[in-house]
Amino acid sequence: MPPYTSRMRLLEIRFRGQAIERGRLPVAHLANFLDSWRKVVQRTGRVMRGETRSVRPGQPPQDLRSELDFELVTFEGEGDSASLGLERRRENTSFPEMDFGLKVLQMAIGGLKEVGSSDIAEALPQGMDPGVLRAWRDAGVLLNQGVEAMDFTLNDNSGTVQSALNPDVLARIRERLTRPNVNIRKIEGRLLMVDFTGKEARCRIHPVDGEPIECLVDEERKEAVLANMLKDVLVTGEVRLDPATGDITSITIQDIERVSAPFDTQLLETSALLDNME
Repeated sequence: MPPYTSRMRLLEIRFRGQAIERGRLPVAHLANFLDSWRKVVQRTGRVMRGETRSVRPGQPPQDLRSELDFELVTFEGEGDSASLGLERRRENTSFPEMDFGLKVLQMAIGGLKEVGSSDIAEALPQGMDPGVLRAWRDAGVLLNQGVEAMDFTLNDNSGTVQSALNPDVLARIRERLTRPNVNIRKIEGRLLMVDFTGKEARCRIHPVDGEPIECLVDEERKEAVLANMLKDVLVTGEVRLDPATGDITSITIQDIERVSAPFDTQLLETSALLDNME
């Protein structure tokens, strides 16, 4: 891959299709795409920061917005294609390995490529959740308006990352969004540490093997959580993965099922009860 040079734009996006005549892209198409693109990168950034959901009310944090603030610096068109050149307002060229905004771009574009080539039964790529998928789906509206494909090329010091949004990829995105088990896991363990005082009700499940995992609880399931505190349960829900390790960091509870305690645990509890009775 060629090294990044000043003549390349950090991000190049090429539109191809009948909607582009003589290299001209309709303003409405451009506006709709840029709005969807903003959502893609900001939601990817939220996922990479470890937030439980990428779609939240209000504006993203200011530091995240400044990392992902873009300028349109070039527009070139010819025939049935047109290309945009984007640069970030804020750059961190001295220490690219510490550049969070650049990592978000790599995850967003690399994730799109992975979604387009992986089986829909596989877990979502790092940096993705259903909210990010919906933003990509919204960008794909142009594919029904005379645009045949959108090609993405990210140029940075580590090389080039490329992906495309075309009808086949859009179909895979829609399949993932309609599947009832996107990122759904089952975790067996003991419920502890309930906290219903904050904006989001939480507790923790301590699996038989592994570290405790944060559980997010909605109003409908608070009573079930309280009824099963200190009990061994099987929790089903949508999980959040650590983008670096792939480990589960949280689960949004959809169902709780009490399970029998392991045999040795039952013996210990029975023994302790008998001791107290003597």
